[in-house]
Amino acid sequence: MGRLISNTSVLPALDVAETVAFWRDELGFDELYTGPEYGVVTRDGVQVHFWGPADLDPAENDGGCRLAVDNVDEFYTEYHEHVFAELEEKPWGTREFAIVDPNRNLVWLVERDLRR
Repeated sequence: MGRLISNTSVLPALDVAETVAFWRDELGFDELYTGPEYGVVTRDGVQVHFWGPADLDPAENDGGCRLAVDNVDEFYTEYHEHVFAELEEKPWGTREFAIVDPNRNLVWLVERDLRR
């Protein structure tokens, strides 16, 4: 039987170039590709893709993803100016917080509590 080995988030973007620039300049990702309708960024071997131009109202966008990290406190400090939901321990065994990008994609940065 086959098994899953990875997952790549694909988020909507009103303006792909603007979105890639935000993830590159504000969140520290590297730009792999930017075209008129598709973009790709990467950090530490993890990719996030964007499609657009999406016909969306950022005020009504429910796009999002969860990125597993190994030191959530460092990311919280690095991304503090973009925090949407504060860092907290969750009952399901994670410590996490969320930011939003220019499209109102909700991005959770999540660290599993290894004490559990």
